Amino acid sequence: MCLCDQERFANCLHFNFSSKSRCQQRSVCENDGECFPDRASCPNSMMCVCNKCYFGAKCQLTTKGFGLSLDTILGYQVRQHESIPRQKAAVKVSIAMITFMFSIGLISGTFSTMVFSSKNLLEVGCGFYLRTLSILSMVSASILTVKLWLLIATRSLWITNRVILWINCISMEFILQSLPAIGDWLSACVAIERTFVVVKGVTFDKNKSKQMARWIIIGVILFTIVSVIHDPIHRRLIDDEEEKRTWCVVRYSSILQIFDSIVHIFHFIIPFSINFISAIIIIINVARTHSNGRKNQSYKQHLREQFHKQKHLILSPIILVLLAVPRLIISFLSGCMESVRNPWLFLFGYFISFLPSLLIPIIFILPSEIYRKELEVVLKTIRKTICANSIRI
Repeated sequence: MCLCDQERFANCLHFNFSSKSRCQQRSVCENDGECFPDRASCPNSMMCVCNKCYFGAKCQLTTKGFGLSLDTILGYQVRQHESIPRQKAAVKVSIAMITFMFSIGLISGTFSTMVFSSKNLLEVGCGFYLRTLSILSMVSASILTVKLWLLIATRSLWITNRVILWINCISMEFILQSLPAIGDWLSACVAIERTFVVVKGVTFDKNKSKQMARWIIIGVILFTIVSVIHDPIHRRLIDDEEEKRTWCVVRYSSILQIFDSIVHIFHFIIPFSINFISAIIIIINVARTHSNGRKNQSYKQHLREQFHKQKHLILSPIILVLLAVPRLIISFLSGCMESVRNPWLFLFGYFISFLPSLLIPIIFILPSEIYRKELEVVLKTIRKTICANSIRI
């Protein structure tokens, strides 16, 4: 084991990591990490050797499982008592990405909320789902921005108040886990309703759809919150005396850890599957209906024609599926983060989970001619308001 001084010279010594731990009775190591004292009797310091997928001075951090935390990924990248220009590259990139995401989320969320607040679009359930998604877009972007700056402030030791640290610990990650899941389920609700529109045709009941949408939105939010409520309950603060930092960690029993994994898989796979299956059903059903009515064209020609005409029904679930694929790959195939030196893949996976809620205009508005017209009306109204105010000034 080698220790480097400020002149970058290494002082190396032999350290037997295979020897039996001699401080098990008063071990400071978390997650079954092995504790090694600097000396057998009256040790001044102890060092933890972590198991695979765990890291940190006390083995307190892990990216094992499906619930990635920004504290875990970025916590050790933040330098104490340093200004932003002197922070590590991962911190600077995160600030740039979240600033960009906040700007996009605020702009797209504002325009989308105005579009889907139109009386014409609120005649069916889809309008209610999409308006809620638009509001969630702005909330997600705002909470994510607050979370990053709180992380930087607490890790840099600009904020050390225990109450603020505790509130941040039990609330922020819980909210940031819930919002993408709620967004995924509401997108799935849009896909389901559009599938019913295509399958039922003129028999589709708009009033019933509108009434059900309100209750479904409330049900989705409550169901998602209840399913992940175990996260804040099992979060706690631990102090690292050596590094003078306080960490927010979550501790689950083996059974609860399995339950947590199942919940995350469920919230991801089911909406993903609904969007994928809905896209296929819509394409096949529309093409088959027109193929039966007009025999002068082949099934492939009908398929191509209906894809062009009904692209707003088809492209939205396809885009959602494509956005979900990188999350799927990172969640299931990337393994775990074994060192604080390589946070990039997990940082990318964390941020990409918020993309669907930030890209509502691209996913839902632009592919639809009806929604595009409403957007044009909104933009004209804003332009007239700006011109009228400038004339008054």
